[in-house]
Amino acid sequence: MSESKIIGLAGKAGSGKDTLASFLDNTWVPFALAKPLKVMCGEVFEIHDFFLFDPVGKELPWPVPIKLDDVNLQKLINYISNNYSFPLREDQVR
Repeated sequence: MSESKIIGLAGKAGSGKDTLASFLDNTWVPFALAKPLKVMCGEVFEIHDFFLFDPVGKELPWPVPIKLDDVNLQKLINYISNNYSFPLREDQVR
């Protein structure tokens, strides 16, 4: 059995992450973390897609800060528990 390897690429939009990844052979599976995080935040915190995905909208300053209080933390835990294959309990997060 061979060992799995993970390569992480980080950088600003347009910095060449996808271009670099395209040079890897086809045994590598790309996974972009930003989109699932944006989708989760959009649903949990009721943020319009314009502010998450639009090239102009996502550069605008956010008008209202989002507090990660007990209510919002519970919303995140519920979202992850309902949308991913493993349950999270509050005691596992704190």
